[in-house]
Amino acid sequence: MNPLGIFRSKFPPVKQVLSIMLAIILADFLFAYAFGQVVAALVIVFLIIIHEVGHWIPARMMGLSVKTFSVGFGKTIYQYPKPIWGTYFRLSSVPLGGYIVPDDDDMARAPIWKRAVFISGGPLMNLLCAVLITFFSYTLVGEPQAFKPTGSVIAELDSKITAAYDSGLRVGDEFVNIEGQRVFSAREVFNALLAHQSSPVAVDVKRGDQVISLKLDHDANGKLGLKGVRQKGYVPYAQVGVLTAAVDAVDKTAEATGATLEWLGKLLHIVPRSNEEQVNADQLQSLIGIVQTGGELFQSGLADFLAFAAIVSLSLGVLNFLPLPALDGGHLLFLAIEKMRGKAVSVMVQRWSSLGTIGLLLLVTFYAAYNDLIRLVGPHWAAPVTALLFCLLVRYTVPYSVRISVTRRLRRS
Repeated sequence: MNPLGIFRSKFPPVKQVLSIMLAIILADFLFAYAFGQVVAALVIVFLIIIHEVGHWIPARMMGLSVKTFSVGFGKTIYQYPKPIWGTYFRLSSVPLGGYIVPDDDDMARAPIWKRAVFISGGPLMNLLCAVLITFFSYTLVGEPQAFKPTGSVIAELDSKITAAYDSGLRVGDEFVNIEGQRVFSAREVFNALLAHQSSPVAVDVKRGDQVISLKLDHDANGKLGLKGVRQKGYVPYAQVGVLTAAVDAVDKTAEATGATLEWLGKLLHIVPRSNEEQVNADQLQSLIGIVQTGGELFQSGLADFLAFAAIVSLSLGVLNFLPLPALDGGHLLFLAIEKMRGKAVSVMVQRWSSLGTIGLLLLVTFYAAYNDLIRLVGPHWAAPVTALLFCLLVRYTVPYSVRISVTRRLRRS
């Protein structure tokens, strides 16, 4: 008899208790040190599911059957026993997105326009989601304003390096001129001070209603002890009305879409770029880098994190519209060819071209993951961790029968 009375499996209670303890420790670690990254990952998964919802709703509204809607990839963990709107919903083992399985016969019989609407639904849902997230950000937090500094105020002086204090600077002083040059932003202040690091610096500061002229002397190491300068008079966000927020959200999303396409064009050398522009594959981020960035922006505040979510949703929409086999844009390309030729592209051509695209995307993904891991864990650990991630991906997404078949063929060869 099970002494705890709550475990009903082949494992002894001790192992299950240890598993629960490890899960609690892991959860505690994530909430303590990586809570922002966890939230960012959940947002990304949600946006991918929203993409699939964008396919599913138009399909059902047009009478096209959808057999399965899976949250996650790989093995099925749980499936709701009853279909919802003719579709079985399931939860799978790898929670990195989702997919739907339409009825092949229904799709083959459907007119081209219905299939085009079905395929376009996912990317369009992501673009709509980007607009909505931007709209909510503008209404809740405010609309970002152009950077217009009106002055720079000393926020903190170093208590150990007292050269600035000994020269007469005090917290709350506002910089007016440095060596006769008017300064407004914190960047201008630091650049001007660095330019005169080897000699005394003449500055004018405003203290209350008075302007005071000072001569700043550095210490023996060439330091002043100026720790913090904050911007004066800069309001980062402005409150706007609902209608203005809606119009500006659409405008900003369209502007960001154009910028994304332009960046992709420069990356692929389709769009010309200047000699100063650094656009290369090293700038690509994998899911690891995106989650890391999302976690950092989560710590920065609601507005920055909502902007991150909007950009991710926008990117999902734009990238899926690219005319590459296996992507939604590739399927639309096949439909356009079918419309012009009067007959569908052969299944074999679609299958092999899609496999080629998937292989290329996997190579790019793991290259980006490797670069992200170099930044996170260092060059020595990046390669083995990338290999481990590849093995886990194969283990939990490729069916067991396929893995066995490939292994046997490799052994025979």
